Amino acid sequence: MKIASKLVLAIALMVPLLVGGFSARAASEPEIEAAIENGLAWLAAQQAPDGCWYGPYGLAGPTGMAVWKFAERPYEQDPPLDPFDPAYEYNAQVQDGLDCIFAMVQESGGLVWLPSMPVYETGINMIALSETRAPTRTVSVPGSPVDGWTYQQVLGGMLDWMEDAQNDGGCEIGGWGYSANDIGWSDQSNSGYATMGIGFAIHPAFGFGLTVDPNVLAKLETYIDNVQHPVSGGSGYFLGGPPPCGSDMGNILRTGNLLYEMALVGRPVGDSTAQAAVAFIEANWNAACQPGWQGDYQATFTMSKGLQAYGDALDTLPVVGDWLDQTSTYLVSHQNPDGSWGPGCGHGAGDLLLETSWALLSLEPIPPPPVPVEIDIKPGSDPNSIKLSNKGVIPVAILGSASFDVTNVDYSTVVFAGDATEAHNTVHYQDVNGDTHLDAVLHYETRQTNIQMGDTEACLDGETVDGLSFHACDSVRTLDS
Repeated sequence: MKIASKLVLAIALMVPLLVGGFSARAASEPEIEAAIENGLAWLAAQQAPDGCWYGPYGLAGPTGMAVWKFAERPYEQDPPLDPFDPAYEYNAQVQDGLDCIFAMVQESGGLVWLPSMPVYETGINMIALSETRAPTRTVSVPGSPVDGWTYQQVLGGMLDWMEDAQNDGGCEIGGWGYSANDIGWSDQSNSGYATMGIGFAIHPAFGFGLTVDPNVLAKLETYIDNVQHPVSGGSGYFLGGPPPCGSDMGNILRTGNLLYEMALVGRPVGDSTAQAAVAFIEANWNAACQPGWQGDYQATFTMSKGLQAYGDALDTLPVVGDWLDQTSTYLVSHQNPDGSWGPGCGHGAGDLLLETSWALLSLEPIPPPPVPVEIDIKPGSDPNSIKLSNKGVIPVAILGSASFDVTNVDYSTVVFAGDATEAHNTVHYQDVNGDTHLDAVLHYETRQTNIQMGDTEACLDGETVDGLSFHACDSVRTLDS
Protein backbone atom coordinates (compact mmCIF):
# COMPACT_ATOMS: atom_id res chain seq x y z
CA MET A 1 0.00 0.00 0.00
CA LYS A 2 1.47 3.34 -0.93
CA ILE A 3 2.22 5.80 1.86
CA ALA A 4 -0.76 7.99 2.53
CA SER A 5 1.37 11.10 2.79
CA LYS A 6 0.54 12.17 -0.75
CA LEU A 7 -3.02 12.99 -1.77
CA VAL A 8 -4.79 14.36 -4.85
CA LEU A 9 -6.42 17.36 -6.41
CA ALA A 10 -6.96 17.46 -10.22
CA ILE A 11 -10.61 16.55 -10.11
CA ALA A 12 -10.84 17.27 -13.81
CA LEU A 13 -8.40 14.47 -14.48
CA MET A 14 -10.49 11.90 -12.65
CA VAL A 15 -12.43 9.44 -14.76
CA PRO A 16 -16.14 9.08 -14.05
CA LEU A 17 -16.95 7.53 -10.69
CA LEU A 18 -18.14 3.95 -10.61
CA VAL A 19 -20.66 2.27 -8.33
CA GLY A 20 -19.79 2.96 -4.70
CA GLY A 21 -18.27 6.36 -5.48
CA PHE A 22 -14.79 5.16 -6.51
CA SER A 23 -12.75 6.06 -9.55
CA ALA A 24 -11.69 3.49 -12.12
CA ARG A 25 -8.09 4.24 -11.14
CA ALA A 26 -6.43 5.04 -7.85
CA ALA A 27 -5.25 8.56 -7.17
CA SER A 28 -1.61 9.10 -8.11
CA GLU A 29 1.01 10.35 -5.68
CA PRO A 30 1.38 13.72 -7.48
CA GLU A 31 -2.40 14.17 -7.28
CA ILE A 32 -2.35 13.28 -3.61
CA GLU A 33 0.44 15.76 -2.95
CA ALA A 34 -1.41 18.51 -4.81
CA ALA A 35 -4.57 17.90 -2.78
CA ILE A 36 -2.67 18.04 0.51
CA GLU A 37 -0.92 21.27 -0.47
CA ASN A 38 -4.19 22.88 -1.51
CA GLY A 39 -5.92 21.70 1.65
CA LEU A 40 -3.13 23.06 3.85
CA ALA A 41 -3.21 26.41 2.07
CA TRP A 42 -6.96 26.69 2.63
CA LEU A 43 -6.65 25.68 6.28
CA ALA A 44 -3.85 28.17 6.93
CA ALA A 45 -5.94 30.99 5.46
CA GLN A 46 -8.70 30.31 8.02
CA GLN A 47 -6.46 30.94 11.05
CA ALA A 48 -7.49 34.03 13.01
CA PRO A 49 -4.96 36.73 13.98
CA ASP A 50 -4.92 35.39 17.56
CA GLY A 51 -3.68 32.02 16.27
CA CYS A 52 -6.99 30.18 16.79
CA TRP A 53 -9.35 28.51 14.38
CA TYR A 54 -13.01 29.36 15.04
CA GLY A 55 -15.73 26.97 13.90
CA PRO A 56 -19.42 26.35 14.63
CA TYR A 57 -18.50 23.43 16.90
CA GLY A 58 -16.13 25.34 19.14
CA LEU A 59 -12.61 26.69 19.30
CA ALA A 60 -10.18 24.26 20.98
CA GLY A 61 -11.22 21.27 18.84
CA PRO A 62 -10.75 22.86 15.41
CA THR A 63 -7.55 24.57 16.58
CA GLY A 64 -6.10 21.32 17.91
CA MET A 65 -7.01 19.41 14.74
CA ALA A 66 -5.39 22.06 12.54
CA VAL A 67 -2.24 22.21 14.67
CA TRP A 68 -2.05 18.41 14.60
CA LYS A 69 -2.05 18.46 10.80
CA PHE A 70 0.43 21.32 10.46
CA ALA A 71 2.80 19.82 13.08
CA GLU A 72 2.68 16.37 11.50
CA ARG A 73 3.20 17.51 7.91
CA PRO A 74 6.93 18.46 7.99
CA TYR A 75 7.90 15.03 9.32
CA GLU A 76 6.41 13.49 6.16
CA GLN A 77 8.68 15.53 3.91
CA ASP A 78 12.04 14.47 2.51
CA PRO A 79 14.16 15.42 4.34
CA PRO A 80 11.97 15.82 7.44
CA LEU A 81 11.73 19.26 9.03
CA ASP A 82 11.10 20.46 12.56
CA PRO A 83 7.63 22.10 12.65
CA PHE A 84 9.20 25.18 14.30
CA ASP A 85 11.98 25.47 11.71
CA PRO A 86 11.71 28.80 9.82
CA ALA A 87 12.33 26.79 6.67
CA TYR A 88 8.94 25.10 7.16
CA GLU A 89 6.32 27.27 5.50
CA TYR A 90 3.70 26.66 8.18
CA ASN A 91 5.88 27.06 11.27
CA ALA A 92 3.89 30.16 12.32
CA GLN A 93 0.61 28.26 12.11
CA VAL A 94 2.02 25.63 14.48
CA GLN A 95 3.39 28.03 17.09
CA ASP A 96 0.50 30.49 16.97
CA GLY A 97 -2.03 27.66 17.16
CA LEU A 98 -0.30 26.11 20.17
CA ASP A 99 -0.14 29.51 21.89
CA CYS A 100 -3.90 29.82 21.35
CA ILE A 101 -4.34 26.50 23.16
CA PHE A 102 -1.91 27.40 25.95
CA ALA A 103 -3.89 30.58 26.55
CA MET A 104 -7.09 28.53 27.02
CA VAL A 105 -5.89 25.62 29.16
CA GLN A 106 -6.76 25.28 32.81
CA GLU A 107 -4.50 23.79 35.47
CA SER A 108 -4.89 22.54 39.00
CA GLY A 109 -2.37 20.52 40.98
CA GLY A 110 -0.40 19.73 37.86
CA LEU A 111 -3.45 18.50 35.91
CA VAL A 112 -4.03 20.31 32.61
CA TRP A 113 -7.19 20.33 30.48
CA LEU A 114 -9.31 22.38 28.06
CA PRO A 115 -12.48 23.80 29.58
CA SER A 116 -15.34 23.69 27.05
CA MET A 117 -15.76 19.98 26.15
CA PRO A 118 -12.84 18.77 28.24
CA VAL A 119 -12.34 15.17 27.13
CA TYR A 120 -12.83 15.76 23.41
CA GLU A 121 -10.71 18.93 23.32
CA THR A 122 -7.97 17.72 25.67
CA GLY A 123 -7.58 14.47 23.74
CA ILE A 124 -7.16 16.27 20.41
CA ASN A 125 -4.66 18.72 21.82
CA MET A 126 -2.65 15.94 23.45
CA ILE A 127 -2.13 14.64 19.92
CA ALA A 128 -1.25 18.08 18.56
CA LEU A 129 1.33 18.63 21.30
CA SER A 130 2.78 15.13 20.84
CA GLU A 131 3.23 15.73 17.11
CA THR A 132 5.62 18.62 17.78
CA ARG A 133 8.17 16.10 19.11
CA ALA A 134 9.56 18.95 21.20
CA PRO A 135 9.40 17.92 24.88
CA THR A 136 11.98 20.48 26.01
CA ARG A 137 10.40 23.46 24.25
CA THR A 138 9.03 26.06 26.67
CA VAL A 139 5.61 27.70 26.71
CA SER A 140 5.84 31.47 26.41
CA VAL A 141 2.30 32.80 26.83
CA PRO A 142 2.08 35.40 29.61
CA GLY A 143 -1.04 34.89 31.69
CA SER A 144 -1.34 31.21 30.83
CA PRO A 145 -1.33 28.85 33.83
CA VAL A 146 1.36 26.84 32.03
CA ASP A 147 3.56 29.80 31.06
CA GLY A 148 7.17 28.74 31.53
CA TRP A 149 6.34 25.02 31.52
CA THR A 150 8.04 22.68 29.08
CA TYR A 151 5.87 20.96 26.50
CA GLN A 152 6.64 17.70 28.31
CA GLN A 153 5.21 19.09 31.54
CA VAL A 154 2.07 20.28 29.76
CA LEU A 155 1.54 16.97 27.96
CA GLY A 156 2.22 15.07 31.17
CA GLY A 157 -0.41 17.18 32.94
CA MET A 158 -2.90 16.46 30.17
CA LEU A 159 -2.19 12.72 30.36
CA ASP A 160 -2.64 12.73 34.13
CA TRP A 161 -5.93 14.59 33.75
CA MET A 162 -7.16 12.16 31.08
CA GLU A 163 -6.33 9.16 33.25
CA ASP A 164 -8.25 10.70 36.15
CA ALA A 165 -11.16 11.59 33.83
CA GLN A 166 -11.84 7.94 32.88
CA ASN A 167 -15.12 6.61 34.23
CA ASP A 168 -14.73 4.17 37.12
CA GLY A 169 -18.04 2.37 37.52
CA GLY A 170 -21.40 1.35 36.11
CA CYS A 171 -21.98 0.50 32.47
CA GLU A 172 -19.79 3.44 31.55
CA ILE A 173 -16.69 2.00 33.24
CA GLY A 174 -13.50 2.34 31.24
CA GLY A 175 -14.81 4.93 28.79
CA TRP A 176 -14.99 8.70 28.72
CA GLY A 177 -17.87 11.15 28.45
CA TYR A 178 -17.75 14.85 27.72
CA SER A 179 -16.40 15.78 31.15
CA ALA A 180 -14.22 14.10 33.75
CA ASN A 181 -15.86 11.12 35.51
CA ASP A 182 -19.06 11.65 33.55
CA ILE A 183 -21.32 9.48 35.71
CA GLY A 184 -23.83 7.53 33.62
CA TRP A 185 -22.25 8.36 30.27
CA SER A 186 -19.43 7.00 28.10
CA ASP A 187 -19.47 7.38 24.33
CA GLN A 188 -17.27 6.38 21.43
CA SER A 189 -16.60 9.89 20.17
CA ASN A 190 -15.09 11.16 23.42
CA SER A 191 -13.50 7.79 24.20
CA GLY A 192 -11.99 7.69 20.71
CA TYR A 193 -10.23 11.03 21.09
CA ALA A 194 -9.23 10.23 24.69
CA THR A 195 -7.57 6.96 23.75
CA MET A 196 -5.86 8.39 20.68
CA GLY A 197 -4.55 11.24 22.83
CA ILE A 198 -3.13 8.69 25.28
CA GLY A 199 -1.64 6.62 22.45
CA PHE A 200 0.19 9.60 21.00
CA ALA A 201 1.35 10.94 24.37
CA ILE A 202 3.05 7.68 25.32
CA HIS A 203 4.46 6.82 21.89
CA PRO A 204 8.27 6.66 21.98
CA ALA A 205 8.48 8.07 18.45
CA PHE A 206 7.43 11.49 19.77
CA GLY A 207 10.05 11.53 22.52
CA PHE A 208 8.05 12.64 25.54
CA GLY A 209 8.89 9.58 27.62
CA LEU A 210 5.43 9.26 29.19
CA THR A 211 3.68 6.08 30.28
CA VAL A 212 0.05 5.24 30.95
CA ASP A 213 -1.25 3.68 34.16
CA PRO A 214 -1.93 -0.04 33.44
CA ASN A 215 -5.20 0.30 35.38
CA VAL A 216 -6.45 2.70 32.69
CA LEU A 217 -5.88 0.05 30.03
CA ALA A 218 -7.48 -2.63 32.20
CA LYS A 219 -10.66 -0.57 32.55
CA LEU A 220 -10.57 0.22 28.84
CA GLU A 221 -10.66 -3.54 28.14
CA THR A 222 -14.03 -3.71 29.95
CA TYR A 223 -15.36 -0.75 27.99
CA ILE A 224 -14.28 -2.32 24.69
CA ASP A 225 -16.12 -5.54 25.49
CA ASN A 226 -19.27 -3.64 26.45
CA VAL A 227 -19.38 -1.22 23.54
CA GLN A 228 -18.76 -3.78 20.77
CA HIS A 229 -22.02 -5.24 19.52
CA PRO A 230 -21.94 -9.02 19.96
CA VAL A 231 -23.65 -9.75 16.63
CA SER A 232 -22.59 -7.01 14.19
CA GLY A 233 -19.02 -6.70 15.51
CA GLY A 234 -19.32 -2.93 15.16
CA SER A 235 -19.08 -0.39 17.93
CA GLY A 236 -22.11 1.27 19.43
CA TYR A 237 -22.17 4.86 20.60
CA PHE A 238 -23.34 5.22 24.18
CA LEU A 239 -23.00 3.17 27.35
CA GLY A 240 -24.77 4.18 30.54
CA GLY A 241 -27.57 3.43 32.92
CA PRO A 242 -28.11 0.14 34.72
CA PRO A 243 -26.89 -3.25 33.39
CA PRO A 244 -27.07 -4.96 30.97
CA CYS A 245 -24.51 -2.73 29.31
CA GLY A 246 -25.43 -3.38 25.68
CA SER A 247 -24.73 -1.14 22.69
CA ASP A 248 -26.39 -0.48 19.34
CA MET A 249 -25.35 -2.17 16.09
CA GLY A 250 -22.71 0.51 15.43
CA ASN A 251 -21.26 2.35 12.49
CA ILE A 252 -17.85 2.69 10.84
CA LEU A 253 -16.97 5.93 12.66
CA ARG A 254 -17.24 4.29 16.08
CA THR A 255 -15.74 1.01 14.89
CA GLY A 256 -12.62 2.82 13.70
CA ASN A 257 -12.24 4.17 17.23
CA LEU A 258 -12.86 0.66 18.57
CA LEU A 259 -9.96 -0.75 16.53
CA TYR A 260 -7.60 1.93 17.83
CA GLU A 261 -8.69 1.16 21.39
CA MET A 262 -8.09 -2.55 20.82
CA ALA A 263 -4.60 -1.86 19.51
CA LEU A 264 -3.86 0.44 22.47
CA VAL A 265 -4.66 -2.29 25.01
CA GLY A 266 -2.61 -4.79 23.03
CA ARG A 267 -5.24 -7.03 21.44
CA PRO A 268 -3.58 -8.80 18.50
CA VAL A 269 -5.06 -8.34 15.06
CA GLY A 270 -5.95 -12.03 15.02
CA ASP A 271 -8.14 -11.73 18.11
CA SER A 272 -11.76 -12.61 17.33
CA THR A 273 -13.00 -9.20 18.53
CA ALA A 274 -10.59 -7.34 16.25
CA GLN A 275 -11.53 -9.57 13.33
CA ALA A 276 -15.22 -8.92 14.00
CA ALA A 277 -14.60 -5.16 13.91
CA VAL A 278 -12.75 -5.44 10.59
CA ALA A 279 -15.55 -7.60 9.19
CA PHE A 280 -18.09 -4.93 10.18
CA ILE A 281 -16.11 -2.29 8.26
CA GLU A 282 -15.97 -4.50 5.19
CA ALA A 283 -19.69 -5.32 5.39
CA ASN A 284 -20.53 -1.60 5.39
CA TRP A 285 -17.78 -0.45 3.03
CA ASN A 286 -20.05 0.73 0.24
CA ALA A 287 -22.62 2.30 2.54
CA ALA A 288 -22.99 6.04 2.67
CA CYS A 289 -22.91 8.07 5.85
CA GLN A 290 -24.34 6.10 8.80
CA PRO A 291 -23.33 3.31 8.97
CA GLY A 292 -20.66 3.78 6.27
CA TRP A 293 -17.87 6.28 5.74
CA GLN A 294 -18.50 7.83 2.33
CA GLY A 295 -19.45 11.47 2.78
CA ASP A 296 -18.65 11.41 6.50
CA TYR A 297 -15.15 12.86 6.84
CA GLN A 298 -14.90 12.10 10.54
CA ALA A 299 -15.79 8.46 9.85
CA THR A 300 -13.13 8.31 7.13
CA PHE A 301 -10.63 9.70 9.63
CA THR A 302 -11.46 7.37 12.54
CA MET A 303 -11.63 4.32 10.26
CA SER A 304 -8.24 5.16 8.74
CA LYS A 305 -6.62 5.60 12.15
CA GLY A 306 -8.19 2.39 13.45
CA LEU A 307 -6.90 0.34 10.53
CA GLN A 308 -3.48 2.01 10.70
CA ALA A 309 -3.31 1.17 14.40
CA TYR A 310 -2.41 -2.39 13.39
CA GLY A 311 0.36 -1.33 11.03
CA ASP A 312 1.08 -3.43 7.97
CA ALA A 313 -1.26 -6.20 9.15
CA LEU A 314 -4.29 -4.29 7.86
CA ASP A 315 -2.76 -2.65 4.79
CA THR A 316 -5.25 -4.64 2.76
CA LEU A 317 -8.59 -6.15 3.78
CA PRO A 318 -9.81 -9.56 2.58
CA VAL A 319 -12.85 -8.23 0.72
CA VAL A 320 -12.11 -4.54 0.17
CA GLY A 321 -8.45 -4.89 -0.81
CA ASP A 322 -6.29 -1.74 -0.65
CA TRP A 323 -8.56 0.46 1.45
CA LEU A 324 -6.17 3.43 1.42
CA ASP A 325 -6.18 3.69 -2.36
CA GLN A 326 -9.97 3.73 -2.27
CA THR A 327 -10.37 6.29 0.50
CA SER A 328 -7.68 8.51 -1.01
CA THR A 329 -9.34 8.40 -4.41
CA TYR A 330 -12.71 9.22 -2.88
CA LEU A 331 -11.29 12.16 -0.93
CA VAL A 332 -9.46 13.54 -3.95
CA SER A 333 -12.57 13.42 -6.10
CA HIS A 334 -14.60 15.22 -3.41
CA GLN A 335 -12.21 18.06 -2.58
CA ASN A 336 -13.72 21.49 -3.15
CA PRO A 337 -12.09 23.77 -5.74
CA ASP A 338 -10.84 26.08 -2.96
CA GLY A 339 -8.94 23.19 -1.29
CA SER A 340 -11.42 22.48 1.52
CA TRP A 341 -13.64 19.46 2.12
CA GLY A 342 -17.32 19.49 3.05
CA PRO A 343 -20.08 19.92 3.78
CA GLY A 344 -20.46 16.21 4.27
CA CYS A 345 -22.80 14.24 6.49
CA GLY A 346 -22.74 13.01 10.05
CA HIS A 347 -21.62 14.82 13.20
CA GLY A 348 -19.51 17.84 12.37
CA ALA A 349 -21.03 18.29 8.93
CA GLY A 350 -20.87 21.92 7.91
CA ASP A 351 -17.78 22.71 9.98
CA LEU A 352 -15.38 22.91 7.07
CA LEU A 353 -12.44 23.42 9.43
CA LEU A 354 -13.01 20.05 11.07
CA GLU A 355 -14.02 18.29 7.86
CA THR A 356 -10.91 19.54 6.03
CA SER A 357 -8.66 18.52 8.93
CA TRP A 358 -10.26 15.07 9.06
CA ALA A 359 -9.79 14.63 5.31
CA LEU A 360 -6.16 15.74 5.41
CA LEU A 361 -5.38 13.54 8.41
CA SER A 362 -6.95 10.58 6.59
CA LEU A 363 -4.37 10.96 3.86
CA GLU A 364 -1.18 10.69 5.88
CA PRO A 365 -0.23 7.87 8.23
CA ILE A 366 -0.05 7.70 11.99
CA PRO A 367 2.21 5.37 13.96
CA PRO A 368 0.37 2.45 15.55
CA PRO A 369 -0.01 2.93 19.31
CA PRO A 370 2.83 1.41 21.34
CA VAL A 371 2.27 -2.14 22.50
CA PRO A 372 1.49 -2.21 26.24
CA VAL A 373 4.39 -3.95 27.94
CA GLU A 374 5.60 -4.20 31.53
CA ILE A 375 9.19 -4.67 32.70
CA ASP A 376 10.68 -5.78 36.01
CA ILE A 377 14.10 -4.37 36.87
CA LYS A 378 16.07 -6.77 39.05
CA PRO A 379 13.33 -9.42 39.24
CA GLY A 380 12.68 -10.47 42.82
CA SER A 381 14.05 -7.23 44.29
CA ASP A 382 12.05 -4.50 46.01
CA PRO A 383 13.19 -1.77 45.95
CA ASN A 384 15.24 -2.02 42.79
CA SER A 385 18.48 -0.61 44.16
CA ILE A 386 21.18 0.25 41.65
CA LYS A 387 24.71 1.08 42.81
CA LEU A 388 26.01 3.41 40.11
CA SER A 389 29.65 2.65 40.91
CA ASN A 390 29.05 -1.06 40.34
CA LYS A 391 30.92 -2.60 37.40
CA GLY A 392 28.35 -5.40 37.16
CA VAL A 393 25.12 -5.78 35.23
CA ILE A 394 21.45 -4.96 35.81
CA PRO A 395 18.98 -7.76 35.00
CA VAL A 396 15.77 -6.55 33.35
CA ALA A 397 12.81 -8.78 32.55
CA ILE A 398 10.34 -8.00 29.76
CA LEU A 399 7.15 -9.56 31.07
CA GLY A 400 5.07 -11.70 28.78
CA SER A 401 1.29 -11.80 29.03
CA ALA A 402 -1.76 -13.18 27.26
CA SER A 403 -1.49 -10.31 24.77
CA PHE A 404 2.31 -10.00 24.52
CA ASP A 405 4.67 -12.74 23.31
CA VAL A 406 8.27 -12.00 24.30
CA THR A 407 9.55 -14.29 21.54
CA ASN A 408 7.98 -11.85 19.06
CA VAL A 409 10.42 -9.05 20.01
CA ASP A 410 13.18 -7.81 17.71
CA TYR A 411 15.89 -7.70 20.36
CA SER A 412 18.28 -5.77 18.11
CA THR A 413 16.00 -2.76 18.70
CA VAL A 414 15.76 -3.03 22.49
CA VAL A 415 17.47 -0.33 24.55
CA PHE A 416 17.41 0.00 28.33
CA ALA A 417 18.37 3.39 29.80
CA GLY A 418 20.57 4.11 26.80
CA ASP A 419 22.30 0.70 26.74
CA ALA A 420 21.57 -1.48 23.71
CA THR A 421 20.67 -5.16 24.06
CA GLU A 422 22.56 -6.16 20.95
CA ALA A 423 25.84 -5.19 22.62
CA HIS A 424 25.43 -8.05 25.12
CA ASN A 425 23.48 -10.82 23.38
CA THR A 426 22.25 -12.16 26.71
CA VAL A 427 18.53 -12.68 26.12
CA HIS A 428 17.12 -15.78 27.81
CA TYR A 429 13.56 -16.87 28.52
CA GLN A 430 11.93 -17.94 31.77
CA ASP A 431 8.80 -17.25 33.81
CA VAL A 432 10.15 -14.83 36.41
CA ASN A 433 6.85 -13.86 38.05
CA GLY A 434 5.05 -17.20 38.12
CA ASP A 435 2.10 -16.20 35.93
CA THR A 436 2.73 -19.07 33.45
CA HIS A 437 3.69 -16.61 30.68
CA LEU A 438 7.21 -16.71 29.30
CA ASP A 439 9.33 -13.63 30.13
CA ALA A 440 12.58 -12.42 28.56
CA VAL A 441 15.52 -11.59 30.83
CA LEU A 442 18.26 -9.27 29.59
CA HIS A 443 21.38 -7.85 31.25
CA TYR A 444 22.83 -4.37 30.97
CA GLU A 445 26.13 -2.96 32.18
CA THR A 446 25.41 -0.46 34.95
CA ARG A 447 28.07 1.97 33.74
CA GLN A 448 26.80 1.86 30.17
CA THR A 449 23.34 3.07 31.14
CA ASN A 450 22.36 6.73 31.51
CA ILE A 451 20.87 6.25 34.97
CA GLN A 452 21.84 9.20 37.17
CA MET A 453 21.89 9.71 40.92
CA GLY A 454 18.40 10.69 42.07
CA ASP A 455 16.55 8.95 39.22
CA THR A 456 13.43 7.16 40.39
CA GLU A 457 12.71 5.11 37.28
CA ALA A 458 14.45 3.64 34.25
CA CYS A 459 12.85 2.79 30.94
CA LEU A 460 13.19 0.29 28.12
CA ASP A 461 12.25 0.80 24.45
CA GLY A 462 12.02 -1.60 21.55
CA GLU A 463 9.97 -3.01 18.70
CA THR A 464 8.26 -6.27 17.90
CA VAL A 465 9.30 -8.23 14.83
CA ASP A 466 6.23 -6.66 13.18
CA GLY A 467 7.67 -3.18 13.76
CA LEU A 468 5.28 -2.15 16.54
CA SER A 469 6.91 0.02 19.22
CA PHE A 470 6.82 -0.45 22.97
CA HIS A 471 8.02 1.61 25.93
CA ALA A 472 8.00 0.52 29.56
CA CYS A 473 9.46 1.77 32.84
CA ASP A 474 10.04 0.47 36.35
CA SER A 475 11.10 2.15 39.59
CA VAL A 476 14.73 2.33 40.73
CA ARG A 477 16.57 3.51 43.84
CA THR A 478 20.02 4.88 43.02
CA LEU A 479 23.02 4.47 45.32
CA ASP A 480 26.47 6.00 44.86
CA SER A 481 28.36 3.39 46.82
